Amino acid sequence: MTRWQDILTIAARNLMQRKARTALNLVGVSVGCMVLIMTAAAVTGVKDTIQVLFDSSESARQIGLLPRYWGSDDPPEDAVVVEGAMSDERRERIRERLIEQWREVHYQNHDWKLTADEVRSIEQLPHIQSVVPYVYIDSTVKLAGDSADAFISGVSAFDVNSSLIEQRLVAGELPGEQDSDASLISEFLAYQLGYRSDETLQQLLGQTLEVDYQRTGSKRANIYNLLTGKYRRLSVEDFAQQTEFLVAFSKLLDEIDATSLTENQKALIRKLLADRASEDYQTSTRAETQTFRTRITGIIRSSPSDSLDQLFRGHWMVGHGEILLPHRRASEIYRNASGDGAFYGAVVTVDSTRYLKESVELLEARGGETMSGLHILETMRERIGQIGWAMFGFAGIILITSAVGISNTLLASVLERTPEIGIMKSVGARDSTVLSVMVCEGAILGILGALLAIVFGYVFAIGGNWMLAQYVVNRFEAQITTTLFQFSMLPVLYVTGVCVLICVIASIAPAWRAASLDPVVAMRQK
Repeated sequence: MTRWQDILTIAARNLMQRKARTALNLVGVSVGCMVLIMTAAAVTGVKDTIQVLFDSSESARQIGLLPRYWGSDDPPEDAVVVEGAMSDERRERIRERLIEQWREVHYQNHDWKLTADEVRSIEQLPHIQSVVPYVYIDSTVKLAGDSADAFISGVSAFDVNSSLIEQRLVAGELPGEQDSDASLISEFLAYQLGYRSDETLQQLLGQTLEVDYQRTGSKRANIYNLLTGKYRRLSVEDFAQQTEFLVAFSKLLDEIDATSLTENQKALIRKLLADRASEDYQTSTRAETQTFRTRITGIIRSSPSDSLDQLFRGHWMVGHGEILLPHRRASEIYRNASGDGAFYGAVVTVDSTRYLKESVELLEARGGETMSGLHILETMRERIGQIGWAMFGFAGIILITSAVGISNTLLASVLERTPEIGIMKSVGARDSTVLSVMVCEGAILGILGALLAIVFGYVFAIGGNWMLAQYVVNRFEAQITTTLFQFSMLPVLYVTGVCVLICVIASIAPAWRAASLDPVVAMRQK
């Protein structure tokens, strides 16, 4: 009985005798195997790299949250029945339009407000890092004790832990968590205040701003804007005129009983213009000017430096005023100035893009509309998977082509060694022995090809990881802590097994031919 050691020795000797053919077969096998191994490593590595890269960008982890005013319930079936004979495509289009029409009519059923209590509730959701309400308050501002004219400015909110805000600093520093009386101002406001050189910006730090804003119902302010056509940016004269208008309007509402309007008309006006149901709020809210003071700790530029922000725009609602207050302090002032105490929207930041989809679903389930980079992230992951499968297919074609070459080579080897095989069988070699030798040759080619693929794959991976790191640094100005090609034992073992299996299968037909040769006939061939 022939030992396995002898079979391996004979198979290895046969391959060495035909070095050129063996080398060509190894090239085909190793290239296909390397493509498989590197594709598996690249799919894992690219997904992790994108994950780490996006997690490093605050804008990628942000969700814009707005109250949902449009209904999202499904209408009853009898409300969307499409009558008449028509094609299925047209019927479906009309049905979709009927659904939209029904939701437009019933939108008032989903009047969800983003109140302070709702913000605190969202902060308790899993994986939520921060919730910064959208705040913008028109105001006039000047340095405390300064007799110069005041400037019109906007008060906005920001997160003291935001890296996007920190990147915008040109002087000073961010206030601390508990430093509620501190603020940041824009370099444009610093310019308006008379601090126009880089050196004088440092002198502005630590000074106190005096900010005036109107405490009035938002609906009444909107009426003024509607009548005058002025929105957002007011001049100092406009600001004073708006104050006088709102004082007069509040007085008019107080004296509405003295008018000749009917009781139904009076009730309708009160209902439409009431900012809160609270009687105390109605009697205490007037178009009076409120003042607060804040200490300047930093000066910021208007735009962020995060390159990924251009892709996601996740923080679009935060930090657009000339005066930025920590968001809890800004929220208090906004609720004092606003009529209904509800925020227009908020920016929700999660701790990782892994939980972006989960967080979006939770926020939408509460009744909000969301805007985020989730679609971009999911599309990129989907495209990476598709490219990976395409590369697997390409590598499979290479391996199959190599298998055909191996089969042809071994078949040619059988023809060349027919007399030798006949001698082996004549001296007692069994058919199984001849079969094992030929199959062993195919297995050796598969193992050697897989080993070469692993070695060269690691070499190419080192270069690819270095080039990726340089690209990310130059393109996004960021450092990555992961690698493009991530090899793991299980995929490598799988690919090696597939490679060896294909080579063994390719050798079966020639091996079967060799084993079935008649020894007498084989020895007569030259």
